[in-house]
Amino acid sequence: MSSIPPSETIWKESEIRRFIRKIAIAWLTTFGTITLLIVTTQFVALSESQRLVLTFSILGVLLLEGGIIVYPVLRKTWMMLSLQSTLDALSLHLAILDEQGRIIRVNQAWRDFADSNDWKDSSYGIGTNYLTLCEEIPVDQAEDASLASKGIRDVLTGNLKRFSMEYPCHSPTEKRWFFMNITRFLENGKPRLVVTHENITARKIAENRQDALVKELEAVNRELKNFAYVVSHDLKAPLRAISSLANWVSLDYSDRLDDEGRQHLRLLQGRVKRMHNLIDGILQYSRVGRIREAMVPIPLELVIPQIVQGIDLPANIKVETSPKFPDVVCEPTRIEQVFQNLLSNSVKYMDKPEGYIRVNHQDLGAFWEFSVSDNGPGIEERFFEKIFQIFQTLQPRDEFESTGIGLSIVKKIVEMYGGAITVESEIGKGTTIRFTLPKAIPQ
Repeated sequence: MSSIPPSETIWKESEIRRFIRKIAIAWLTTFGTITLLIVTTQFVALSESQRLVLTFSILGVLLLEGGIIVYPVLRKTWMMLSLQSTLDALSLHLAILDEQGRIIRVNQAWRDFADSNDWKDSSYGIGTNYLTLCEEIPVDQAEDASLASKGIRDVLTGNLKRFSMEYPCHSPTEKRWFFMNITRFLENGKPRLVVTHENITARKIAENRQDALVKELEAVNRELKNFAYVVSHDLKAPLRAISSLANWVSLDYSDRLDDEGRQHLRLLQGRVKRMHNLIDGILQYSRVGRIREAMVPIPLELVIPQIVQGIDLPANIKVETSPKFPDVVCEPTRIEQVFQNLLSNSVKYMDKPEGYIRVNHQDLGAFWEFSVSDNGPGIEERFFEKIFQIFQTLQPRDEFESTGIGLSIVKKIVEMYGGAITVESEIGKGTTIRFTLPKAIPQ
């Protein structure tokens, strides 16, 4: 059998190309626009492989004819497909409405939500008037639906540029909340609406939990306020009576008491004074963060020397401060309490014949660091945390009268302002307490 000459093969292939070209031109000229538009509306329902076949088929025809006839149609189709792909990439449930409020396009998130909620409409609402959907909402959600319907109308008519609202949409198995947003745009001169629904359930649950915590905190604060009132009035009154009675006995019966009796009376008066100081300390501690003052610039360069002068400073103790202390914005009483308690502690526990206390500061960028150092007895490392706990003292109160509240107040104030406090100490050589305060303290 003789082979086909090369020239004949070439001729047949070219004839085939021309034939396909003519058929493609005729088909596209007559039915192309309609067919492509129909295909476009169904494109999102195709599988991934079907989409690829369709896309490359169209691109093949485009390359075949050089775009002379089919390019405008393909370009429009490609833009529509690109738009749909973009919408499908969004996690928001999205629908586009026409000038009548009818749904003309939805995205994949909308379809997924409809499927998960057993929505029977296979078109996912396309062609349905959104306002009608609002009217079909159950009675318990009618108020929100009416508000949404009015928002759609106001944006459509141009009365509003944008409308948004939060609303509950609970299912039989879970509580859910959504955020609805409506905006307007023009397409070929015709108004269109973009309606989105965002699931904000996680945020709403967090907000509800936060609201509950705030209410609990308010209740605790009320109880604390009542407690402070009881402590201030109901406990101090009998203490005053005991103190007065002890003083009368001391004055009126001093000649009838022996040394042991007078010692017992002094112990009684000392215990009453200690109890009074403890009550005052509790009240001071409870006021930190509960009773607030105006946040004002405090010139520490002037305030710290005044605090030093207000302390009963023994002659054997010197206090030095580094130069050029900064101004800090905080509550005047609180910052005074911090430095007063730290300096008073250094003075109270000084065990050296020549005591030395130094107040320093340094710039740490976003924070100021302050420190109070002394050459006192020092603190064992195992007690570094304990000294900041309320009512905790390292020495018997009969040797050093102390409420054990001062450093607790310091720590509470520093942390309330967003700072931190630390201890450095060596037994027999002294202690340094450092604390930081942010330069921009939250109001």
